[in-house]
Amino acid sequence: MLGNLFRFDYFKVLVFSFFTSFALFISGCSSMGGHSFDVESAVIPSGVKQVVAAHKGQILTPENRSTIKPDLDAGYQYRMLDVDKIGKEKIHFAHRLERVEGDDFYFSSVDVYGRNRFGDIKRYRHAQVSILQKNSSYISDQYNHCLFVVGECTYTDRNGKQTIKTDFRNGVWISDEPYGSQKRQLVYRVYKTDGLPLYKYTINPLTKVKEERRVTIESDYGRVFDVNKSRKDMPVSRSVCVNTESVKKVGFEIRLERTDGKALTKHSRFIGHLEEFVSSDPCLPRLSGSTIQQVKGNGWIFDKPNGEIIIDTINGGISAYTLAPFSMGNFDQWLLHTTERLNTYFNPKGLKAYIKVDK
Repeated sequence: MLGNLFRFDYFKVLVFSFFTSFALFISGCSSMGGHSFDVESAVIPSGVKQVVAAHKGQILTPENRSTIKPDLDAGYQYRMLDVDKIGKEKIHFAHRLERVEGDDFYFSSVDVYGRNRFGDIKRYRHAQVSILQKNSSYISDQYNHCLFVVGECTYTDRNGKQTIKTDFRNGVWISDEPYGSQKRQLVYRVYKTDGLPLYKYTINPLTKVKEERRVTIESDYGRVFDVNKSRKDMPVSRSVCVNTESVKKVGFEIRLERTDGKALTKHSRFIGHLEEFVSSDPCLPRLSGSTIQQVKGNGWIFDKPNGEIIIDTINGGISAYTLAPFSMGNFDQWLLHTTERLNTYFNPKGLKAYIKVDK
């Protein structure tokens, strides 16, 4: 819908960019990255104006940027997604707010199992992004810094010295910036007063318009796993470990091996399959590093037991093993049911799947 809305604006901006580039070519005024756009005369697309109007009083400006205060709670998760793909593609990761300290937001990137693999990799302070370094310090992202400098700003990247020219009008940050090593692009950005991007509209004379907007990931993303979305059958009626009097401490290893004797690697797609298998079972603890705490579906929710499971490649196979013994109800029945699940799912893929119980 938004793609159709901007079709006319795209034409207007293309015409504008053509004449701007042509004029610059005649005058010989060009930057290292190609012919520049005149940001002060750039036409703001009507769709961008609508985004600003819809968030009146919540728009980041040069005047309020240094005074904004974090107002999001830890656990907030979002992505900037291509408008044309929203609702059509599976979301494989999200940015999650891990903690707030003073004026600083610390975000990580989490996968579909809620795991923070790389630490709190970005720090936002008054919308300015700093990147986590190997020595645990944060260094300002030069490119991002220039986006908030009204006028001309230079920074250095792998292509050498780069220049960005930015203007702010009617709630929109408009930038003429590098596109690759030889081209320029015109970008319209809208930020909220929470310091995070809200909308991005990009145009280059050689490409189509690209529109991105912020999508807030549902609160149960990375915390509750819906087995109805799983590729494996895990009927709730077979969740024998829940609400039972027969409880004991158990430890075990779920093992995958190739039937042809070849080794499975860390890059094997079967690691992801085993991760989903473990995450969708309410009888098993969460994966190490994951925030998934519950399994839900069809109106029911089960809490996962305390403990952690680690998945790794060991001796040519893939193992999901308990970090320490944990409490499980009706373990023997669960063992029979899960062995059946493993065989049904993994054997047709040329794998041998079995469970080794710790003695």
